[in-house]
This record gives sequence, C-alpha cells and structure tokens, in this order.
Amino acid sequence: MQGKDGKWRSLDGSALCALGVAASETYNSAVEAEMTPWLGVAFADRPGPTRNGRPVREIVGIDPAIIKHFSARRSDIESRYAELRSNYQATHGREPDAKAAYELAQQATLETRGAKDMVRSLEQMRADWTANLTGRFGPNALDQITATVNAALEPVAALEAKQINELAARVVEVIGEARATWTRWNIHAETMRQLRTEHVFTTPQAQREAAEQIVAAALGEGVSIRIGMPAPVEVPKVLRRSDGVSVFEKHEGHRFTSQKILDAETRLVDAASTATVYSASAEAVRGQPDAFESDSGRTLDTGQRRLVEAFATDNRLLAVGIGPAGSGKTTAMRAYGDVLDAEGHRLIGLTPSAKAAKVLEHELGIRCTTIDKFLWDISPGNRRSGPELVATLRHEDTRLDAEQDMGAGRVRSSADRSAPFGSGQLGLRPGDVILVDEASMAGTLNLDRVTALAAHAGAQVRLLGDAHQLGAVASGGALRLIAAKAGATELNELHRFKDPAFATASLELRVGSGNALDYFQNRGRLVGGTEDAMAGALYAAWKADTTAGKRSLMLAKENKAVSALTAKARADRVAAGEVKDHGIALHDGNTAGRGDWVVTRENDSRLRYCRGKDTVRNGETWTVIRTFKDGSMKVKNHTSKATTTLPGWYVKQQVELAYASTVARSQGMTVDTAHPLMTAGMDRNALYVAATRAAETTTLYAVTHTPLPAAPDDRTWRPG
Repeated sequence: MQGKDGKWRSLDGSALCALGVAASETYNSAVEAEMTPWLGVAFADRPGPTRNGRPVREIVGIDPAIIKHFSARRSDIESRYAELRSNYQATHGREPDAKAAYELAQQATLETRGAKDMVRSLEQMRADWTANLTGRFGPNALDQITATVNAALEPVAALEAKQINELAARVVEVIGEARATWTRWNIHAETMRQLRTEHVFTTPQAQREAAEQIVAAALGEGVSIRIGMPAPVEVPKVLRRSDGVSVFEKHEGHRFTSQKILDAETRLVDAASTATVYSASAEAVRGQPDAFESDSGRTLDTGQRRLVEAFATDNRLLAVGIGPAGSGKTTAMRAYGDVLDAEGHRLIGLTPSAKAAKVLEHELGIRCTTIDKFLWDISPGNRRSGPELVATLRHEDTRLDAEQDMGAGRVRSSADRSAPFGSGQLGLRPGDVILVDEASMAGTLNLDRVTALAAHAGAQVRLLGDAHQLGAVASGGALRLIAAKAGATELNELHRFKDPAFATASLELRVGSGNALDYFQNRGRLVGGTEDAMAGALYAAWKADTTAGKRSLMLAKENKAVSALTAKARADRVAAGEVKDHGIALHDGNTAGRGDWVVTRENDSRLRYCRGKDTVRNGETWTVIRTFKDGSMKVKNHTSKATTTLPGWYVKQQVELAYASTVARSQGMTVDTAHPLMTAGMDRNALYVAATRAAETTTLYAVTHTPLPAAPDDRTWRPG
C-alpha cells in the first residue's frame, strides 16, 4: 500500500493474523447488534461445523434444517468442482493450471444451477425464496420464521461499573483456563463472545463502547499482568514509527498473564523441590529392573533403568521424566510399577484423554482415568486453584468431624482422613504415586490441582511426557518449565523405528532441524501439490498398506480434512461391497452403515458395556454391526471385541467415521505406516507427532498451493 509520503510499503501480515479471530468475533457481534434492534430477533449458540469447535450463533426459532437447506448451493458447487478437478487429473496426469481450473469452476457453477433468470429483482428473489421454503417445509414454515421477530432481550444503553468488572474477571478466567499467556486480541475476542451472550444493546456503538471498557478492565492492573523483557538498548529515532514506538515492537503484541497462573507455576516448581517421607533405597531398586526383564521378556536400556531408579528413589513431591517419541517411556513405567508393588505402594494413572487412559491401563495393568474426570469427581466445575481445592476438602473434613462428635454419621477411620475424595480404587492414600502420562498435554492449572491433592493425601506425582510434542489444549507449558527449573530424567535411545536413519531424522525433527526433512525427501516420502491431489495420493497409499495387512494411519491437523479423508475411504468400501451404503447420518455430513469403522468422540459414563465393567470413551474405535431406525447402532469394540448399542442421541452428535485421525488423537499411538497431510496450520510440534507414529515408514503429503476457488468472489485472478 502507498503511504501519505508516497512510499510503497507492505502490511505486517503477522499483526493482521494475530487479530483475525478478534476481528471475526467483532464482526459476528456487530451483525447481531445491528439485527437485534432492527428486527427484534434473538440469537443463541448452536453446535458449530466441527465437533470441538466453538458454537455458531443463529437466530432463535429457525429450524436448523431450514438453515442447512438454504446453505446447500455453495456446497453443491464445491463438490462438483472437486469432482471435475479429480477427473481432470486422472485424464491428463497432472493438476489443472489456472486457466483450466477457471473453466472447471465455471462448468461446476453452471451444472449445479437450476433453471432461472440471470438477473432478478429483490421482489422476484423474495418470491423465489418463499416458494422454495414453503415447497420444501410446508406452508407454515414462513410463519415459523416471522415468529422469531420481537424475541430479543430488553436492550441496554450501557453497562454499570460492577458489570464491567465482573465481565472482565470472567473473560480473564476463561482465557486463563485455555492459555498461559494472552494478547489484547485474545481478550477482545472473548469479550465479544461474552457480551453478545449476556446483553443486547440499544445501538452497535453502545456495544463497542462496552467492549472497549471490558477489554481495558481485563488488561488493567490487578487483573492481567504484562510480561516481557525491556529493550536492551534505546532505539534511535530513525528506527521509531511516527508515534515514537520502535519498529521492532509489534502492534498490540504485548503478552499478558494472570497472578493465578504465575502462582500455579510457582507452586509446581516448588513441588519439585519439596521432600516427602516416601522413597525407596537404591539397593532396594537395583535388582528390580533385572527381575522385570526376566518376567516380561523385555530389555531395558540404560536410560530406562535410570528413569525407573530416579522415580523410585526420589523423595520429592513432584518429579519429571522426558523422552522423545519411541523411546520406551511406557515400558519403563511398567518396570517402575513393579518397584512400587514391591514397596507396597500403588501407581495411579492420569492422562489427558480417555483413550490414552484406557491404553495406559491396559499396558501397565493399573487403574487409570482422565485428569478432568479425576478432578471433576472431587470438585464439579473444576475452577478452584490447588490450595483452594485443598481448603475446601479440609473444611469438609472439619464438618464431618463435627457431625461425628454430635453422634451423626459413622465413625471415620484414619484411612478416611487420608482419602477424603475420589472413589473406588482411585481414592488417594499415603504413599500412592500419581503418574501423569502425556504430561505436555496437561494444563498448568490442572497439574497444580493434582499436585495439591497429592500433597494433601501424602502421595507423590510423577510427570512423563515430551515438551516437543503437542501441548495442552488448556493453558500449558508447565512440563517444560519444571524440567528447566528443577531438572528431569531424560531418555535418549529410540526403540520404535526399524530404520536407524528414521530414528535419527525424528530426533532432528523434534528440535526443529530442517535436515530432518531430507530423510523423507531423499526416499521419495515427501510429496507436494494441492490439498485434493495430496488427499487422493495419501488415501491411495493408505489403502495399499491396509490391503497388505499393515496397521496404517491417515492423519490431518484439522477435523474438516479428516472428515474428507474418511468419506473417501467409506465410498471405496461401499463400492467394494464391504460396507452397506445406507446408514445413519452423522453430524459431520458423513454416513455410517453396517461394516463401517467409527470412533466415539465423547466420554459418557452412562453408556456402560462389557457387563458394566467399561464405559464408552472418547477416541475408541468400533465396527458397526447393525443400524436401527431410531438412529442407534450396535457396535463392536476394536480392542476388547465387546459389543454395545449406542443410542441415537449419542450417535447423532458424538460418532464419526474412523478411517482417519487428527494428529492430536494420534499422540501416543504406534502403527506400521503413517500418511500425514501437511497443511498450513500444522506447526513443528504437530508435524513431529504425525511423523513419528509409524515404526516402518511415514510419507508426508504437503499442501503447497491451492486451486482456483469455485466462487467468483473468492478469486484473485481472472483469465486474460
């Protein structure tokens, strides 16, 4: 762009990217602010297009089927355009160039357009829309839509100071659970979400003013804390902008955190230097690894032996073990479990996901659950800090003691006092050890809560993971911090990969070395093209591997890409007669019929199977045995081979096809071959996880460019 001084300059794309979400939320809120006083409609959250994505806002009272019906046109064009590009590539042996893509897009637009005049007046369009609506949904559909008018809340002109401060505190609390640090734009985006849910304003300007007040309060003293290092030297005038700010300082790039997060991090670091009364002697531990090798038939390397000894003999409340992908962390923990058994102590497993908990439970032979469930059972809502949680438990102890003194309730034993929370075998006792596996994916605040509970019960905590793999969905970074401040025992030998060169490349990829990609490039395992072309090549390779009897994974960073890959696999299996064509419609637009592989995407303790011994968990895979008219389906678990019937309400929202997986779901898995789709949203941590799931080979499919968009308004190029 050209400035007032006549010079041409480029915009800072990173600054624009940083405010993208905030701009989107501002736009969404502005639309609501304009429509609410004008039409009197009310808005509410509805599930978004992706299962774990944020909800979308829709007008209250309009049937979702109507919204979907009027949104089908663009989807039809995109589907036909993708089909035409695929046919072109099959015919010509290459992807279409820009001119060919333009012609294909035009063809897709024309083929999917119904018979109608090219130019229509507003009156004609409204008549067509009405006819379309009533023809599809009946004559009463229009009355249903008009009934949504005047459903809005009573508008307000401004918020009181108390409301501003309460909303600011809530915004920071919500952001703090999701991330350890934030920017102004993170606060702004969450402010807009909270505002439009809580209040309706008389004018859009009133909404904007309230948002500015909340953001200012949320970033103000006592709520958020600005972090960062001061400039090492004074910046000369020539390197300052017109407002006097250094050109090296990004616009609104300051980062903030909260005292709550800083306190949690401090407590975790302190826990790594806090002594307890429990530890085994080096002499008692020394012979245990040999006994484990003899009993299990597995061999421990030097690093694994060192980790077992370090965890067993360390008397600290909190200790950390770190190992790269494929280094045998789980095998070492099996040996550590044997040491604890010999010492008369229990090992209790906690993981970030239910699937990981079940895998760890099976591999270690111990009781495991998710971190969230463990904490929720103790404190539903899980918003207290570690010390606050312990204080609540102590208060409950005092209340029960008072009841006992008054003759109410049963007499509590000393064991009750040491385990006032939890249930069954997961109630903590002195000497227990809590093992948090995949600890890099555990949130800082949750780790603080778990450690505080362990200290209260006289237990210890052991964190195991790799800070170079995927981090926490919640505010994270604690594993790396504790290891840096208090030290960690590290594994350095790899056991997963059959090719030593693959193992070496994985370690280079782990630390971000570009040389790691040479391994894939030199062996023809790094290919590039459009997303459609890469998805096609990826699927063909995956199909060949599975046909050959290999355990193979198709991987992608985003759910949308995973859904598209699973749709390809299903269509192929239907054509081969392996899967029944008709079935139950799933929330992502796919269909599941008899013979399909599906994955359950939500933990639900109400859905029990295997004679009540197990529950349906997020990430478990199943084969569909039968579907029913009420939307339910009978399925067979891929691991336990047990069967159960998933009810229709669960299938509708929480079941997806399982032919492909997100990278996040794959962390901790080991297969024979892997085929990750590399897109722009995949960072180094995600690439490292995706590239290290396979013991034999991994082929990377990089999306290097995008085809010409089907919609004319989205195109930046026109043929001359």
